[in-house]
Amino acid sequence: ALLEAAASGRTALLTRRPGQGWTEVLGQLRTAVAHSAPTGGTGVEGLRLGDLPELANTVAALVGGAITIEDPQSRVLAYSRMDHEPDPMRRLTILGQEVPR
Repeated sequence: ALLEAAASGRTALLTRRPGQGWTEVLGQLRTAVAHSAPTGGTGVEGLRLGDLPELANTVAALVGGAITIEDPQSRVLAYSRMDHEPDPMRRLTILGQEVPR
C-alpha cells in the first residue's frame, strides 16, 4: 500500500539500500527537499548529519505530520515530537521501538 501511495504521488517515500550510510541518506533528503520546496528556505539547512531525531522532527514539520524512521526490520530508529497525544498505534510503536506485529 505504501509503494502504491508513493507511486501515485500522495506520499513521499525515501528508501535506504543495504549498507548505505545515514549521512548519504540525509544528503539525498536535503537535495530532494531543496528541489521541491517553495522559495524562502527548506528548514533543513542547519540539520546536523547523523542526527536522526532532528531529521524526523524536520521532515515532520515539512510534511505536516508525525513520522518515524525505521530500519528494514521495522525497528524504530527515531521519531518526531508531537504537540498532541499520540494515537494508540503510534504509542505502541514508539514504546516498543518497533512496528507492532
